[in-house]
Amino acid sequence: RQCLDSIMMQQVDFDYEVIIGEDCSTDSTATICDEYAEKYPFVHVYHHPKNIGLLKNWEFVMNRCQGEYIALLEGDDYWIDGNKLQRQVDWLDAHPDYTLTFTRAEILYEDGANEGQERNLPYLVEGEYTIEDICSQVITLSSSTVIRNCLQPVHYSDQLLYADTYTFIELCKRGKAYCFGVPTVKYRIHKKNLSGNGDWNFFLHAYNQCKYFNQIYPELRSVYQPRLESSLIHLLHDKKRSFPYRIKWIALHPRLLFTRFMLATIKNYLFRV
Repeated sequence: RQCLDSIMMQQVDFDYEVIIGEDCSTDSTATICDEYAEKYPFVHVYHHPKNIGLLKNWEFVMNRCQGEYIALLEGDDYWIDGNKLQRQVDWLDAHPDYTLTFTRAEILYEDGANEGQERNLPYLVEGEYTIEDICSQVITLSSSTVIRNCLQPVHYSDQLLYADTYTFIELCKRGKAYCFGVPTVKYRIHKKNLSGNGDWNFFLHAYNQCKYFNQIYPELRSVYQPRLESSLIHLLHDKKRSFPYRIKWIALHPRLLFTRFMLATIKNYLFRV
């Protein structure tokens, strides 16, 4: 409800529609979405007969957006600036060579800690960002973005961990990116979302995504190769896994045998608790 209310509070001089992909939520989300769709004719809710997952739901919703621009907003997050949409749409109208705009964001932790802390405060400043900037650091939170609708039809590979990363890369291949220095969104972190879940499965998906990006974006290999190795190291250092399991991963990357990572892996296995 907080998410939808933050959309309704936007002060704009243009028409817009709200597209919701309701992916078999087990809480009251579906009921709330239907309530808003009944009250506001520009809210369209699509109920999937069975759970299709994050990537396919993104794909479904993106391919049903008919407007010139798309503002992304995850169900866990909400906007805190009533002028957010107008500001970013005005920028895109005035700068046709830009395809991606985003803003600062404030973190909202599940336990209420660090309320109001800004996401990536040290290096996220207002101005233009390159594709390398977008890829090298987690600076673009999907719920802060307004993008040019220039990617349809959209298709997301099962190798992806996040749909947004791929989306932003493709946008930056078609135009420029700009960041606004004002926070416009509360970004929620809790155990159920991917950002707050750094477990083994998370690093496995991160490894697969980096490997996939290395294949399809050779020009970005300098960015994603270190990330791939970082994800691999987290997989190797999982204390719950056996030594043969680690050797299997090292076999995929033989050059790790000649680095400090192999020694760290052996040490971690021998002295694990």
